[in-house]
Amino acid sequence: MADGIQSAALKIFSAKIEELSDYQDIPKFEAFCIQCPNYGKKWACPPHFFDIKSFFRGRRHAHIVAMKIPTDTFAGKGGNIDVWELAKKITDMARLEFDELLLEAEKRHPNSLALFAGTCANCPEDVCPRENGLPCVRPEKMRQSLESLGYDVAAISEEKLGIKMLWAKDGRLPPYLTLVGA
Repeated sequence: MADGIQSAALKIFSAKIEELSDYQDIPKFEAFCIQCPNYGKKWACPPHFFDIKSFFRGRRHAHIVAMKIPTDTFAGKGGNIDVWELAKKITDMARLEFDELLLEAEKRHPNSLALFAGTCANCPEDVCPRENGLPCVRPEKMRQSLESLGYDVAAISEEKLGIKMLWAKDGRLPPYLTLVGA
């Protein structure tokens, strides 16, 4: 793994899609998405151009995958960088490998679909083409996330994977950061 990410650990939980329905609240999580600057500006983000309730039609199982990234190797390496920027930098680094891992799993399992952790991070463009009314330039690598489909990722992570999601607080990185995809 990339420098500083090599000690990350993966954890997987398998479930039937209907078992996860208790964790889905589309209006609640779309309201959170509306507050994000990516809302309506990235192809992976809401509002979606498909019916979320029928998104999983024909699929019966999900494998929720979490990557837990210890942050101790990054402590003090941010220089004058804001702790939120450093956390984003760490997760962006980890996403390069996490997304590829999920895409490889998708290829190995016909009719499966990877769901990434958070918004799209695979675009070569500085600004997502959606902002200019243009199609995605890398649709083969663009995927939605569980949260963009209305799932409570923090609850799934804690209750099904045993990993409490932590965020930067009081100008400090938490002991670890977590990516959750499917």
